[in-house]
Amino acid sequence: MTPDELRRTRFAAQGLAATRRRAPADVVRALLGVQRALTAPAALTTNRRRLGEEGVPPPDADRAVTVIEQALDDGPLHRAELANLVSAAGIRTEGQAIRTS
Repeated sequence: MTPDELRRTRFAAQGLAATRRRAPADVVRALLGVQRALTAPAALTTNRRRLGEEGVPPPDADRAVTVIEQALDDGPLHRAELANLVSAAGIRTEGQAIRTS
């Protein structure tokens, strides 16, 4: 993302946040989708970089997402429970790879 694209994205996100505070629910849902589309690429890059620093390669991170999605199909779980399931799948959870507190 170029500096100009980043500035435009931040400006758009600020406008969406301001509009969201006074918009009807259906408009808010639509705006959240737009906001997610604007911010998700940067968040994905940051998350992948941080997981790499913690020793979790991208394929393991993708497997962890799958493990968590499948576990949540049965209902909500605590972070520590999710961390145990990810660890049992052979994916690194030590340090800050999965924050449990």
